[in-house]
Amino acid sequence: MAQIVPEKKQEILERADDYAHDRVVCGVHYPTDTEASRRMAYAIFGDMMASSRFQGELAAVRERRERI
Repeated sequence: MAQIVPEKKQEILERADDYAHDRVVCGVHYPTDTEASRRMAYAIFGDMMASSRFQGELAAVRERRERI
């Protein structure tokens, strides 16, 4: 989402952190779960960003968003 709406990147990432923290507080996850998922997300997203197919799809979504 932060790649699609870059002007809201900070708010999106802060909300994701809040949501992850809430799951720890509620006892649904351990703090280590949150850290592991964050690391996995960065690794997976890095691979996705290296894909020309993904780059094309991302560009199409951004273009559609601009027309709205």
